[in-house]
Amino acid sequence: MKKETFAKVIANITTPEIHSFDIADDKWLLSRWLKENNIAHPETLLFSPGGNLEEVISKISFPIIVKPRVGWGGKGIEIFENNDQFEEWYSGFDHKIDLIVQDYIKGYDIDCSLLGKQGEILAYTIQRSIKYSADYPWPYGLEFKNQEEILAIVEDLVKKFNWSGIVHIDLRYDEVEKRAKLIEMNPRFWASVTASIFAGVNFPYLACLTALGEELPIIKLEDKVVVRSGPAVKMTWKRIIKNQKNLNFDNSFLEFIAKDPLPTIIGETLEYYQNFRNR
Repeated sequence: MKKETFAKVIANITTPEIHSFDIADDKWLLSRWLKENNIAHPETLLFSPGGNLEEVISKISFPIIVKPRVGWGGKGIEIFENNDQFEEWYSGFDHKIDLIVQDYIKGYDIDCSLLGKQGEILAYTIQRSIKYSADYPWPYGLEFKNQEEILAIVEDLVKKFNWSGIVHIDLRYDEVEKRAKLIEMNPRFWASVTASIFAGVNFPYLACLTALGEELPIIKLEDKVVVRSGPAVKMTWKRIIKNQKNLNFDNSFLEFIAKDPLPTIIGETLEYYQNFRNR
C-alpha cells in the first residue's frame, strides 16, 4: 500500500524514499554509497555464503569486525584480533547469510540521532556511550555533547542522501587517524531515543509535528550525562555510602519509571516469566 493512500486518512511522518531507506538499511550498499560520495568509513568487504575464505583474508588486515549485512541491536557482531581466531569461528559458523568484513577501528563509538527533511537536519543530538569497561557490551549511560566534526560529517551525509525522516547514525572516532568515520545507519527509532529528551530533543514528538505540518519549537541542546536505572541506583548508593563523589550524572531513566511505572513492571514480569519457562 502506497504512502499516498495512508495520507488520505492519517498524517504521515516524514520518511525517506524507498531507495534511500534500502541503502541505509543494508551495510554493504551503504559502504559502497559512502565510498562513492567520499564520506570517511572503514574499508568493507562483502562475504557471501560459499565465498572463498582465503580470498577474503588476502584482502584484509587484522583486527577486523564481522557483522550481518542486514541486522540491528548488535546481534551477530564478532571481532577478531588475528587470522587464527577468524578461521576457528568461520569453521563453526552457519553459512546462510551475507556478512560484511570491516577494518576494526581503534577508538570509541560516537552516534548522531536526527530528524531530517529533504536533505536538511531539523533536529539532532550527538551521544557517546559510557561503558563499565571495554569488555562489557552495553553502556551504562550516554554523554550528550555537541561536536562540530561529527555534525559536519552528518550534515554532508544528509545533504547528499537528500534524507527525510528519523535515523540513528553510528560513527567511530579513529584514534590512529585522528578523525571520525561513519559506520552504519539505522533508519528507525533507536533504543536510546528517550535519553535524547533530557538533552532537549523529543524526536517522536517532533516527528508528529512534521506530520501535522506544524512549526517546530526552538530547540536548545544541553550537555547531559544520562544513565540507566540500575547504574543510577548503584552510583547514588556509592556516592552516599562510599563517598565516591566522581560518580556524577544529570538524569536517569528512573525519572520515567517514577512517572509511569506500569510499562516497566509489565516488561520485567514478562522477562522473568520467559526466563522461568526456558529453564
